[in-house]
Amino acid sequence: MIKDVKIYNVLISCASDIKEELDIIEAVIDFYNRTTGYNNYIQLKVHFWKFNSYPLYGNDPQEILFDEFINDCDFAIVIFWTNFGHPTMKYKSGVQEEIENFYSNAKDIIMFFSDCPVCPSKIDLKQLKNVRDYKKSIEKERIGLHYTYNNLKEFEDKLRYCIYTYMEDMYGYR
Repeated sequence: MIKDVKIYNVLISCASDIKEELDIIEAVIDFYNRTTGYNNYIQLKVHFWKFNSYPLYGNDPQEILFDEFINDCDFAIVIFWTNFGHPTMKYKSGVQEEIENFYSNAKDIIMFFSDCPVCPSKIDLKQLKNVRDYKKSIEKERIGLHYTYNNLKEFEDKLRYCIYTYMEDMYGYR
């Protein structure tokens, strides 16, 4: 039997130091799609620049990404650890530009900060300072809530909770 399925596009926004969390996001969303999503005729579709972009010449790279897929996303999952990301023409990083774009367009952002251990030799102190400064600024401005996690299992548990409760609260899917 043919069913009408609603698709919600989810942007994953993070700097290059986030790797293992990407697999966790895929697994959590896949499980959601196979269970609650399936039962409610909805699907969450993950969008990430490494998988959903293609090279174009002649415009600001971040604008190309917005045109290719970011503007079509319904909400974002943002993760920071030790890197803030690479500067764009407008912001200190592409992640920050994506956050500001979503915020100005009244799109929701589920934000995480990692407190997972890291090898000291892998830390770029300027990048880490940018992450810390950004976290302080959003806390000071009181423009939202975020989760902090100390290990990947805690991230998975918090992400699963966020996805299920967000979809239930925002769209009424249980």
